Amino acid sequence: MNSMPATAIADPTQCGGCPVRRLALFEPLSTDQLAAMQAHRLEQRALPAGAVLYSQDSRIDETYTLFQGWVMLHRTLDDGRRQILQFALPGDFLGFQPDLNAPVFHAAQALTPVTLCVFKRESLLQMFREHPMLAIRMAWITARDEAMAHDHLTSLGRRPARERLAHLFLEIHQRLSTRGPVDERAGIPVPLKQEHLADALGLTTIHINRTLRLLRESGLATLRGGILRILDHQGLVEITGYRPDRFGTRPIL
Repeated sequence: MNSMPATAIADPTQCGGCPVRRLALFEPLSTDQLAAMQAHRLEQRALPAGAVLYSQDSRIDETYTLFQGWVMLHRTLDDGRRQILQFALPGDFLGFQPDLNAPVFHAAQALTPVTLCVFKRESLLQMFREHPMLAIRMAWITARDEAMAHDHLTSLGRRPARERLAHLFLEIHQRLSTRGPVDERAGIPVPLKQEHLADALGLTTIHINRTLRLLRESGLATLRGGILRILDHQGLVEITGYRPDRFGTRPIL
């Protein structure tokens, strides 16, 4: 992965009018508090598709709220094998880890052009001190992400290929549905290639291709030309046991 130029946005979105605020870390703050919070934001930054936000095992002094676009978090083994850990969507918080002074154990790369709200890590800790509700919100986000990670681990360890892919499609559909209306007939733009699905689900691209065909021929779902169509939502739920309420769709605030 090569670093690509980042651009600071000259006229950034104001925190009080942020369209992804209800999904992000700063949701519990009042408009007045957000005005003060904006002083902690370093900048709003634009990156092209393919750009690296941060590299595996690097030390970073920033954290990010994803404002627009898709980002993949992944870890690469010494022999080049890659495991995609998560697909981050607008509102997701990136760069936070147990030891803020340690190197990050994974890499983050833009799958599409992205916009980020950038905060210094020192500012993040100061914000937690000034606004305890942010710390509570961060605990909820961490617990939600842990639940999703446990579900992904279950897929990798126990679900067959058809269930793994169907479960991922339902998760993507549900997460995007919370971010705005989904046009079921037109389908959902999803910038994932077969290699991304393979590295997220622990399968080969050949196996992914066969499984996509199986889901299509069964009338359950299709992914073509970057468009995901859920054809039989209940059918996918029946073969996966998918339950979106496991991930806490509403924070306990």
